[in-house]
Amino acid sequence: MVFKKIYNLAFSSKWLLLTNTISCTSLLGLADSFVQRIDNKVKNGHNKTPKMDSQNWFRTARVASMGLALGPMNHFWYKWLDSRVFDRLIYRMIGKKILADMLISPFFAVTFIAGIALLEGKSVRESLEEYRRKFFHVLTLDFCVWPPTQAFNFWLLPPQFRVLYVSIIQLVYNCFMTCNMPSSQIEQLRHFWVADALFHRHNRSVKYVEDGNFLVLAETAEWADLWPRLISNLGFILLFIFSILFNFALLLISLSKSKQTYLKKVQCLIANLAFCNIIFSSGLLIYTFLIDVYYDVDSFEILVELNSEVRLAKVWPLAKQVIHYEMVDNFALAQTIILLMISVDRYCSLFPNYSPFTRKPCAMAVLSLVPYLLAMLLLDTQVLAAALDVTAAVSIRLVALIAPPLLALVFTVCSVIRLVQKAPTTYRNYDLSCSLTLLLILLVQLVEKFSFFLELLSENFHFEITMGNAEDNRVLHRILHIYFVSSHYLLLLSPLYIVVFILAFAGYYRSRMIKTGEKLAEWLRCKRRPKLDYSTETMRSIIAEQSRARQMRAYSVHS
Repeated sequence: MVFKKIYNLAFSSKWLLLTNTISCTSLLGLADSFVQRIDNKVKNGHNKTPKMDSQNWFRTARVASMGLALGPMNHFWYKWLDSRVFDRLIYRMIGKKILADMLISPFFAVTFIAGIALLEGKSVRESLEEYRRKFFHVLTLDFCVWPPTQAFNFWLLPPQFRVLYVSIIQLVYNCFMTCNMPSSQIEQLRHFWVADALFHRHNRSVKYVEDGNFLVLAETAEWADLWPRLISNLGFILLFIFSILFNFALLLISLSKSKQTYLKKVQCLIANLAFCNIIFSSGLLIYTFLIDVYYDVDSFEILVELNSEVRLAKVWPLAKQVIHYEMVDNFALAQTIILLMISVDRYCSLFPNYSPFTRKPCAMAVLSLVPYLLAMLLLDTQVLAAALDVTAAVSIRLVALIAPPLLALVFTVCSVIRLVQKAPTTYRNYDLSCSLTLLLILLVQLVEKFSFFLELLSENFHFEITMGNAEDNRVLHRILHIYFVSSHYLLLLSPLYIVVFILAFAGYYRSRMIKTGEKLAEWLRCKRRPKLDYSTETMRSIIAEQSRARQMRAYSVHS
């Protein structure tokens, strides 16, 4: 009860400005403390614990004090945006708000960077120079982070939680903004992972090397070279584009509801899965275009080195961080966590006291952030390596890779067995089809994740499975190689086969797709629905009512 009173008081209109200022200030300070811990971990070595006096508390205080300015700025900005920007169509209104927010974002960025520089004792000119130096870094990060973040914010969150939500996202965002660690030191906190296994090519960059030095990259963008590479990779590019389109359709279907009804929790979770697959497919599409089509190099590391002398050289390490680690590595993990959450929901729906509807959209919105917070913060190898060491970080990440599909499979099998035993009804058939679809997806996921578990275990810890003699070892290695390559294709296909299975086999989504197909067929045949002649229908009903009245009178007279 006490917590509820504090919660209602903090988010009331009277104290909301103070709540937003305190939350923004505290989270900025927490982000800076986290950045300093990573810096100290790299400088002192992974096996040593940084001393408490290595924490620069004055720097943390300077960064946190910027919340006193940014908190009220965010508060009044979102208050004005919600009151002034509106539209009859929800999607158009969200688009307008995102556009307005992106236009104002440079002002917030220059306030943060210049404010930090001023608090460090620099002049106004030096502060503006600091912003100019980091402009492309900040602009690239803004376009990668804020459009999807604010789409979620304006679509699902109540207005009083906007600043708190943005402050939580800024906890990650400001780690990139305030971090002064060189990219070479950041790489020390990484090991071979999913994106490395998917996109590491062999013997491509040799043509750019002569006597150990890279040749000038002048001919790689020639159309004569691009077209053959584009044609050879067209299948994968179309695959990722179709994955994005199908998942966007799944997202819209999942979030559509009838009037005066609540969305089901499983629909919200599937919508979150579709959003995750859209980002994941976008990362795979960008990665394929850069590595396989435009530059044709072995890996992203070679790509960063090739562009080390260009004008926007500082953008490429950031691009690697966003595309390689976040959009591919971490969103692949978030995908499995969301599938685990769906399986838990299917299992909990067996109990009579469990409500399948989202009566509190705010709680569901916060729950939707959990997979991304886990994948990008708590289970990120860089974060784990900063807190522990690289060996422990990779070990925990390996467990996080294989554990969610196993747990999800247990919950899903239990729900399927129990639903099969129930008497057949419409709702039971919908639930059973959803659980069976999830079971099919998890079986494919388990095959794929176990393969990656073995491959990453081998690459990071030099773990090998051997047989009794050399011939058996060759056969085993050949089989494992085929298994690993097949799992790579399964992961690349995962955004598409997941959405196809859901739309084709889950009862609710299948019925929606059939209705949509029927409407589309009518539209293609130019078949219009006949218009009702309301005057004729009214006359017919009046005549029928009069005939019925005469019959009743005649019956009463004869009786």
